Amino acid sequence: MSDAEQSDAAEQPRRFYAPLIAGAIVLVAVIALVIANAVRQPEALTVDALQSPAVGALGAGEDIYPANSAEAIEENVKFGYLPAVATALLSDGTVALADPETGQEDLGLEKPLEQTDAAAFTAARIAPAPLSADPEGEAEEAETTRDGTPITWEQALMEYGDATVFMPEVASAQVMGPVLEAIEAGGRPEGVIIRSSDLEVLRTAVDRDIAALYSGDVTAVTPGALLEAGVGMAAVPADSDELDTWLGSEVKMWATGVESEGALADLAERGAFGALSANPFAIQPSNVKTD
Repeated sequence: MSDAEQSDAAEQPRRFYAPLIAGAIVLVAVIALVIANAVRQPEALTVDALQSPAVGALGAGEDIYPANSAEAIEENVKFGYLPAVATALLSDGTVALADPETGQEDLGLEKPLEQTDAAAFTAARIAPAPLSADPEGEAEEAETTRDGTPITWEQALMEYGDATVFMPEVASAQVMGPVLEAIEAGGRPEGVIIRSSDLEVLRTAVDRDIAALYSGDVTAVTPGALLEAGVGMAAVPADSDELDTWLGSEVKMWATGVESEGALADLAERGAFGALSANPFAIQPSNVKTD
């Protein structure tokens, strides 16, 4: 074989394998891109990203789910409602998601929440809701619902903090301390709206760059007074005589006592930012299919 033939023979494998190698590189790149997209975490929801009309689920939807339960929060996240949970301080300093007034009865506890530790709290079960979790908000008998799993504030933030905006009701400065500690530990102050009728609690939230919503008697304050305190949101009854005043203010108004989807749409057109309801499906049916 001549030198020229030997040279051609030596080059042939190179010409044959080069396209295969290039194709393999492209394939690996495509696979890497697919994997990256599959494991990419969705962007965390923030208060600033909320669109009107937003709907907060009081007690995480306590009319249709076990009040303030893990299952209720999971459903809120699934259907796009904001868990407007209640908070209570347990005997060991743990913040429980439970109504401080009705929690003992809701969970069937032997002692009040302030005398119950985290172990006893999480071992309990939450009574079923009075209605069913029907997407259309239709009432059914209580026996058609299931009991729920208690969850602490810290656990709720860890499991669902990136997927929703929490709206915890904080009754006092005593509860506010550990509530804030959990928020700061989770690094998600932009994903929380503190609700309270205590202006001192709300001022503390504002000082920590956390959104604050006044949930007390709106006849006892003015929009201007709230804005001066840095409080940018308020819950106002839909039938309040002061409704127009709040709708015309710079305070983001969340209506309570809204009875229908149409009523919420009307309030949103008039300037309401959102609404709070114990049965959020009744005022804003979800677009998520359940079948």
